[in-house]
Amino acid sequence: MAGPKVSIGVPVYNGQRYLEQALQSLVNQTFNDFELIISDNASTDRTAEICQDFASRDSRIRYYRNATNIGANPNFNRAFELATGQYFRWAAYDDVCEPTYLERCVQALDANPGAALAHTRTAIIDETGERIDTNPAALAAKGVTLSDVQDPPRKMDANCAVRRYADVLLHTKWCFEIFALFRADKLRLTGGMGDFYGTDKVLLATMSLQGKFIEIDEDLFRRRHHPAQSSQIKTAAQRAVWSGAARPAGFLASQRKCLAGYRRAISVAPIGIGQKLACHAVLLRYLLQVRKWSAIVGLSGRGVAAPASPQTPLAAASQEQAVH
Repeated sequence: MAGPKVSIGVPVYNGQRYLEQALQSLVNQTFNDFELIISDNASTDRTAEICQDFASRDSRIRYYRNATNIGANPNFNRAFELATGQYFRWAAYDDVCEPTYLERCVQALDANPGAALAHTRTAIIDETGERIDTNPAALAAKGVTLSDVQDPPRKMDANCAVRRYADVLLHTKWCFEIFALFRADKLRLTGGMGDFYGTDKVLLATMSLQGKFIEIDEDLFRRRHHPAQSSQIKTAAQRAVWSGAARPAGFLASQRKCLAGYRRAISVAPIGIGQKLACHAVLLRYLLQVRKWSAIVGLSGRGVAAPASPQTPLAAASQEQAVH
């Protein structure tokens, strides 16, 4: 018997505040040929109870619990390893999808065999669920502007692989596409999430050289910003623990691993030598972004001090994301 067309992996740790809303938005999808795999990273709150309740009421849901906390990135990989579908999507415990999200993404991948992933436009919501990217007053109250919560215009559906790679490295801050619908076979070529902070951008760089990114012109994905999300982690050591690193991070450890990942993306890409050389030129251009050097070094310290002036959580997050 054939498996489901789509697998959804939900890695979660202590997600009780937002988890029910996230799971309900997935259960309510108009496209229903999917399995929903929850990988609980040894939560200590009501996460297990919530997941077991959903699983008891819907046979498409499978709940797994790690005996110990293995780190966020290995838990993401665990959810993918358990998947059997042709298409795969990671779903965060704190985000929400509109009911037609999967249907529209499946249609897009079916219609574009060469595409690596499909996603919709992203709407930004706060901890209360209020949309803030279309509300200047709400953004101002959080100390940010529209450019702080959105990526600049990019051409991720370009035929040119070098252009797509450049747009990931040079013009992507938020990596919203990490929650896109992937072709599972192409996603496996990336090796999944690495044990370092910033691995999501490395994975997207690898995928950009495997095929186009289709963006559906509808706001069907709602990304939540709140004080407990990973972008609020302040030091390299804390980020290493969160990511699941096997040993303590050294100086610029995550940056060195990101660089190695960007180089590997080029080496495994199904493109010609000329395009690979052009990608290496993009990587050099990325490294020569002098305006980012001080931030990169500062954020990689073993105990980075808090900014001298207070920042709202969202403002701090936008500053950190811009470093990757």
